[in-house]
Amino acid sequence: MAIDKKIGIILASTRYVRQGLGVANYIHGLVEPLAAKAGVSIDIIDLADHPLPFYDEPAYPMMLPKDNPSPHYINSYAKKWSTIISQYHAYIFVTPEYNGSIPAVLKNALDHLFHEWRGKPVGIVSYGTAGGARASVHLAEILSIFKVNTVATKVTFKSSPKAHDFYVAAKAPQPEDVQRWKDDGSEGAVGVMVAEILGSLLG
Repeated sequence: MAIDKKIGIILASTRYVRQGLGVANYIHGLVEPLAAKAGVSIDIIDLADHPLPFYDEPAYPMMLPKDNPSPHYINSYAKKWSTIISQYHAYIFVTPEYNGSIPAVLKNALDHLFHEWRGKPVGIVSYGTAGGARASVHLAEILSIFKVNTVATKVTFKSSPKAHDFYVAAKAPQPEDVQRWKDDGSEGAVGVMVAEILGSLLG
């Protein structure tokens, strides 16, 4: 029996005042109809809903059984995180740029696992006043350690620096940003990225 394929949109910002949820919801709205045509489902995985301490397991993640690592974690939160991520066949990371890199909470979430990420198609969406390009580059370098298939098209969304209140209240981007993304091709790049992910996922 065929296994239903699932893509997880991983939201990397956990700050209370954040643009990330609005960006992730926007991405979900763009990706869902494209994925649905291919029979693939989409979920948002908000790291704010999955708090993790710094890694404190007795074994390195890469040393766990690669076929089913989840039961071999000691701590319940690590087991849960492993089980959640293992359900997905591809990922889209939605990350801001903090001081030239990705949020520490994203690096920690990645480092908690190993085999769960390995070999899967991945897309990267970054956002911020300058588009988050440095975070995107750094994330791609980190993901290469996990031997994922990071697709060629990276999406960068330049967002207004004074729009946080709108994003928080509406859980959506402000209209001016959306128009900018349409005009500069960022929105169109999402479709290209998704096509690359689906091509890798479905062969």
